[in-house]
Amino acid sequence: CFVGYTAAAQADMVNTPVFEDMPGVMAHANLVNTLLNNRIPVRASKTINTLLILLSGLIITLVTKSRGPWVSLVSMVLVVTSAMAISMLSMWVSSYYLSSLTAITGGFVAWALITLYRQLTEQRHRRSVVRELSRNTSPAIAAIIAEQLEDLDLPPKPADVTCYFSDLQGFTTISERLGAEQTKTILNTYLGAMGEELVRFKAFNKFMGDGIFAFFNAPILPVQQHARVGCQAAIETIRRLEQLKNEYSGVCEDEMKNLWMRIGLHTGPVFVGYFGSDQQTDYTCIGDTVNLAARLESANKPFGTQVMVTEYCRDEAGEGFEYRHLGSLQVKGKAQAVPVHELLGHSGEVSDDTLQYAELFSKAIHSFQARLWDSARRQFQTCLETRSDDQAALLYMAEINRLQNSPPPDNWNQAIELSTK
Repeated sequence: CFVGYTAAAQADMVNTPVFEDMPGVMAHANLVNTLLNNRIPVRASKTINTLLILLSGLIITLVTKSRGPWVSLVSMVLVVTSAMAISMLSMWVSSYYLSSLTAITGGFVAWALITLYRQLTEQRHRRSVVRELSRNTSPAIAAIIAEQLEDLDLPPKPADVTCYFSDLQGFTTISERLGAEQTKTILNTYLGAMGEELVRFKAFNKFMGDGIFAFFNAPILPVQQHARVGCQAAIETIRRLEQLKNEYSGVCEDEMKNLWMRIGLHTGPVFVGYFGSDQQTDYTCIGDTVNLAARLESANKPFGTQVMVTEYCRDEAGEGFEYRHLGSLQVKGKAQAVPVHELLGHSGEVSDDTLQYAELFSKAIHSFQARLWDSARRQFQTCLETRSDDQAALLYMAEINRLQNSPPPDNWNQAIELSTK
């Protein structure tokens, strides 16, 4: 039993963790009560305190290293709160004192330093990724992509894409005639307009001289119904070129009006990601799909067509477009023939004469593939009577003459074989 006194302005008042002012006699009573109940606070050993510090620091380090800043901040708060709760519970239940303050301070320092380091390094890497991606798409899209990516390494991964290749017919001859400065003027005008159209359709594109390679449905920029979007992009880039030719007025006006663009489209599997060396990388796609699309762009020249697509791309694009069946094509470097079509335009925008001619040409193709040489010749001749400059009909006429003189084998693939790329 402790007897004491207390009153205002008396000296026997002490400050405690529980109360700011407590009568000294109560402090003594609590101390003796602790001794009588054998609840004397005991400081944890250095080993236990060290393990607590290491454990909390390790948890915060791992989370901060692998997660974003907001997730790591929430995790750090949870770890700190847990450490404080464990310390208080231990003190309350068993009077066992843990150095939680050191663990909390160490965890916070670890979180702050790692977060600062990640922000500095990842932001630098992110800016580098934005610069790289901006070479193939608009800077705005590149920035959005970089902000959404957790893995900025972008290793090659399989994907199903639609590849687009385009080229300007005879531009080498035009550039030799114009010289470097005027060639640059025309080329920059053309590539700028085409790049805007392709980016509008969420394509990754790159310029190769006067040629353009683009692909739709990259893993970091998904495109629904990418084959359909690729066909729409082909139609719109051609339309944009015609607008550009009508609007352009300058030193090279005549050369600009003579520009003619050929396009090849194919849909299929590729690998998409960063390819290259440590010194230079490029976000692109590689695979047989890319090679075939490039061959189709070149195949437009002997066929006299402007947009050539594979049958698989046509089927994937769905309804809403008009085509002319061109038969099967065996491009250089491929062992198998591929059915191809000429993309004529959107349904409802193609003239009846063009559709009727496409139907007539398709019948001639069927006769050719059935080895009905005389019938095929008459049908292609009818085509030429309608369009005397149709290079595709002339190509088939020459092929019929060759096959009649040298009949194909029984396992003939019914294809036009191109000997050049």
